[in-house]
Amino acid sequence: MKLIRIDRSSRGARSVALLDQHDRLASLVGLTEWSVEYALVEDQEMQELNRQFRDKNAVTDVLSFGSLLETGDGTPVLAAGQGGAFHDLWLDPIDGAVSEMGQIIMAPAFIEDRCAERGWDPDAELLLLMAHGLLHLLGWDHQDDASRRAMVARETELLAHCGIPHPIREGEGE
Repeated sequence: MKLIRIDRSSRGARSVALLDQHDRLASLVGLTEWSVEYALVEDQEMQELNRQFRDKNAVTDVLSFGSLLETGDGTPVLAAGQGGAFHDLWLDPIDGAVSEMGQIIMAPAFIEDRCAERGWDPDAELLLLMAHGLLHLLGWDHQDDASRRAMVARETELLAHCGIPHPIREGEGE
């Protein structure tokens, strides 16, 4: 999978090495011919997106908008387990033959400030959020304890391929 980066943030991506890690994470999931748009935005834009799409008037760290549906007719474009899909996924018939899995939007200023307050490694947190966003595009969620544990386990596997431990310790929120 290929990442298409869009940087509308004054803080932008932290380093070339970190961007290479993002590419590595993306290559571990999805279909190789597909792409994911990865946008970095200012806090104000992220707050507006969070308000508009989640009815939460606050800045958040990451939002994912997928091009795949959880239900559909015929053969899914990704079967459960294929490319890391949590369950069968279908193309949106309105979009047709989409080659983009979706979009992951992050607010680097918010993320860096939160990491500074909590003593977290911002590079590890950014990679975690990238893995988290990719998994959402593949149908993973964290609506209950069982699905949260499964998603954290999969995030941990993906981050291990980059030589990074999962930065959120057991018992901490997301």
